[in-house]
Amino acid sequence: MALRYPDIKVDIWALNDPGKHYAYPDRISGLINQDELASYARAARGITASGADMIWIQHEFGIFGGRAGDYILSLIGRMKVPVAVALHTVLAEPDPD
Repeated sequence: MALRYPDIKVDIWALNDPGKHYAYPDRISGLINQDELASYARAARGITASGADMIWIQHEFGIFGGRAGDYILSLIGRMKVPVAVALHTVLAEPDPD
């Protein structure tokens, strides 16, 4: 996207699996630890401090922490800018959670 739209600044926040460490490239703006609710709050503060005009979340079932992945809702709830979500899988019969 940066090549096509050089005037747009894109920050990328990586989601870490529990107990895993990855060699992320330098362009990663921050890390969210999947099973740490406080990590989502830190990310929300970091995103807000960046001056983001919007947030684009890449959603896949099972990647976010909390019951049925509800930790991501704590991050979204702290945002004062529009949030877009790309749903990579839509379940025909989702769990009630």
